[in-house]
Amino acid sequence: MAGKKLQITLSDEVLEKLENMAKDKGVSKSAMISILITESK
Repeated sequence: MAGKKLQITLSDEVLEKLENMAKDKGVSKSAMISILITESK
């Protein structure tokens, strides 16, 4: 999925949660963020 690049700042706690969620699903952190935003509707 090609798209725009975005730079964000996350707390250590949030980053760790994101990394764990992405690892559990077998996707990148970027993909995990996209999944979470898409599913939040």
